[in-house]
Amino acid sequence: MVNPGAAGEKKLHSTFSEMPLGQGDLLRIMTPGGGGLGKPADRTREEIDADVREGQVTAEAARELYKWRF
Repeated sequence: MVNPGAAGEKKLHSTFSEMPLGQGDLLRIMTPGGGGLGKPADRTREEIDADVREGQVTAEAARELYKWRF
């Protein structure tokens, strides 16, 4: 994204090349999350709950990966 939050904000496609920037432009690069750290089975219930609340993992994925239950 170029100049996020500004009047001239421009969302870029995930693949692009040779995007000229002007002096003072802000370029925000957002990448997908990493694979995590540690074994999913070692996550505490509180950590899994926080992951679901914060959108880091869906409830469906938490149930499958962590055997998490509401």
